[in-house]
Amino acid sequence: MTIEAMAEDKIRVALSWRDMDSIGIKYEDLDYRNEQTRLMLDEILETAKEETGFDSTGAKLFVEVFQDAEGGCVFLFTRMKKDSGVKSVSKLRGGRKGLVKIIVRFDTVESLCLYCSVLLKNKRLLPLASSLYTLDGGYYLLLDAFACNYGNFRLFSSEYAQEIRRGTVASSYIEEFGKSVSNGKALEKMAALHFSAY
Repeated sequence: MTIEAMAEDKIRVALSWRDMDSIGIKYEDLDYRNEQTRLMLDEILETAKEETGFDSTGAKLFVEVFQDAEGGCVFLFTRMKKDSGVKSVSKLRGGRKGLVKIIVRFDTVESLCLYCSVLLKNKRLLPLASSLYTLDGGYYLLLDAFACNYGNFRLFSSEYAQEIRRGTVASSYIEEFGKSVSNGKALEKMAALHFSAY
């Protein structure tokens, strides 16, 4: 489980499929009316308080959950302001509907590694999952990200990449005919290569 503070009132918690398996719960089973879900959320929030100082005691929380491409889940916890007008936050809101597959192409390993190291520091754009393929001499980074961030992704990526597009058809073609370099956490692996070069 990884916990990141995105803002003073917002944290991002990522659970791998192994984490989910050890808890004994699946994405499909997540329901705030389910006692196991509530216990899991309480445990996550307690750990988050210890690690980041995010304190939800007595606060209303807006909880969003998204299934990632590798079978895990990403939770976004937002502490609501008292005057937000939200009466209750007893439902988990999520799904994969808010996600989009983004394809970013690079001509060189150097530009790819630099891009990954910079993107990794940008918590606002951080994708949920990443894979890397080579095809026809190019390097294709496939990212699962929030659809609402696509415009920002294009703007950010244009400085480093040769091409940025989205869609499951294009990504399926790359997955079928490309050579897999890293299937999962490609962003972190390539960023580590950039840092090790200096």
